[in-house]
Amino acid sequence: MNAEELKALQTPIKERHKKDPAAALISCAPKVASARARLSCRAGKRWSKPS
Repeated sequence: MNAEELKALQTPIKERHKKDPAAALISCAPKVASARARLSCRAGKRWSKPS
């Protein structure tokens, strides 16, 4: 993918976010697991899809 292709993909998303800033928000759901002394944390992301 070159710069022009990337810009073509981003333009409609950026325009939507300018019109509706709430559409740019994502929610994260952290998950923490403990296995003895080892701890891990993983955050899942839900991305907004352009309409």
